[in-house]
Amino acid sequence: MKLKSLLSPRALLGPAGGLVYHWRALRYQKKLWRPFRDQVAIWLRDWALDCQLLVLIGPSAGYTLPREFVLRFQRIVVVEPDPAAFLLFQSRFLVPVDWQREDFFDLSSSKPNPDKLLELFSRYPAGAFLFCNVLGQLPVLLREKRAAIESEPRKMKKGKSASIKPRQDITAEVEAYMQRLAEVLRLARQHRPDLKMASYHDRFSRELSRPNEVIDHLTGVLFEKESHRKEFPWRLTPQIEHQVEFWCC
Repeated sequence: MKLKSLLSPRALLGPAGGLVYHWRALRYQKKLWRPFRDQVAIWLRDWALDCQLLVLIGPSAGYTLPREFVLRFQRIVVVEPDPAAFLLFQSRFLVPVDWQREDFFDLSSSKPNPDKLLELFSRYPAGAFLFCNVLGQLPVLLREKRAAIESEPRKMKKGKSASIKPRQDITAEVEAYMQRLAEVLRLARQHRPDLKMASYHDRFSRELSRPNEVIDHLTGVLFEKESHRKEFPWRLTPQIEHQVEFWCC
């Protein structure tokens, strides 16, 4: 992802990550997040791995990752675009990491396509890949990107204003991206049956003051035909709760 987009107010202050997430972690991780962090630790403990390379995708500063799990590996690769996360991650785990800011989800493209993830899997053939609560954030980021584009001053072309995509078209684009992401993840496992991959990601979220208004994070398509799935709630703040799906192979 381009540094310019990373340092934009929307990237730094958006609810999907950046400074807001770091502030929430500082305030809530020790108490309010404890049940969820314990569930992540139990799940990772049961993930059968015999490799020495761990590739973490979108972990931010690793607030929900248990230190004992990370320290099991001789080499750690972190794929994370947030520039503030690097020092925070290092201070939490005190281990050398190979930090990658490359945009493997292609979010900075004018027409995002997740096929570049296949390059990530090929780059580290001996690695175990852990998506750290990032896949459910992709629809949020894609919608924010479209909102940012449409909030810019309209440019006049040949006496006509730039067109604005209807909301249903944006929704269709995001759904198509998530469908393609599901295919990419399936193709990766077909190409390498021994591939070690796991993910915990948002399925739904809601504000507790409006419990009947649920946001679908569109991750239901990603592993819908797979076994070894479970769900657990995460009280992100006193007012916001996420339902998180766990899956591994």
